[in-house]
Amino acid sequence: MRKLLFSGIILFVAVGLMMSAFAAPAMAKDEVRKWRMSNWGPRYPIFEKLYHGFVEDIKKASGGRLIVEDIYDGEGVAGSQVLSAVKSNLTEMGTPYMAYHAGEVPAGLVEVGLPGLDLSLEQLRVLYQHMGWKEVLQKLYAEHKVHWVAEYSTPPSYVLTKEPIKSLDQFKGMKLRAVGANAKFLRNLGGVAVSVSFGEIYTGLATGVFDGVVGSALMDISDGKFYELTKYVYPLPVSGSINVAFIVNMDEWKKLPDDLKFILELCATKFEFDHRSIFMVEAFEKMKVMKAAGLKWSPEPSQADKAKWQEAGRKTWSEYEKDNYSKELLKIQADFMEKVLK
Repeated sequence: MRKLLFSGIILFVAVGLMMSAFAAPAMAKDEVRKWRMSNWGPRYPIFEKLYHGFVEDIKKASGGRLIVEDIYDGEGVAGSQVLSAVKSNLTEMGTPYMAYHAGEVPAGLVEVGLPGLDLSLEQLRVLYQHMGWKEVLQKLYAEHKVHWVAEYSTPPSYVLTKEPIKSLDQFKGMKLRAVGANAKFLRNLGGVAVSVSFGEIYTGLATGVFDGVVGSALMDISDGKFYELTKYVYPLPVSGSINVAFIVNMDEWKKLPDDLKFILELCATKFEFDHRSIFMVEAFEKMKVMKAAGLKWSPEPSQADKAKWQEAGRKTWSEYEKDNYSKELLKIQADFMEKVLK
């Protein structure tokens, strides 16, 4: 584990050095490409800080040859329509939350991260870059006329409820916002899943359409101000991370010079480290604010409930093996857990 962490730090430093090497002014003869990047999340401060930093990195590293405008949920493209926007070239680039696209791309739910899987950033990079997930995902997305560039992941996600959860039996019949595999996980606990976009969560909580949220990171709870309406976080994570892809319209990707392709990949790798580290640091600070506003952890679950929680998460995995790409990703995931985590 220490070696994985050390290699991650070395990679991050190397990315910075390589990006600096590319950061040269654009020559007059160079074509300047202007793209738009649609993002699944709304223009919350932390999202804008990270995504805008990402497009600024691209501009700097390309010497101004590739300029990308960052747009957010509801700014011409809904967060649930990012994949179709990139496929149609309405936006050249995007960051789709694939739980919204389960009907079209079932394996996207495996990519997002199924409940019951808790991996560190370094372990995730091994899974993607060295165990074969990258190659499978690029093949999968190519069938949808987009190129999978890279992934990034958030810290763990949790369940947020209006009332404290003292026993898993309380989930029976409870209506909570949950999409994708998280919805199936909730149903395994006896709950009722309500599917709405991220930007509609606050209104849904305020109007009583549902009484909590399944699968939100602490930063989402803070920036979405969900803690104003729901006061209890269940201590066990739903999953160790939420994984989101950077994708580019395939025709636009093929037209890019090799050096710009490389720059996009490098900037995405830098974003991955920036995203995870900034989320973790700011989560500590914002947790203090949320606790002062009344947010609490539900009581520590019993050993029996911990076992049921894990079982409910793992039970969802087999439901995705019918899809060929999902089956391939799950097989790699199982091999990874056997070889690396054993």
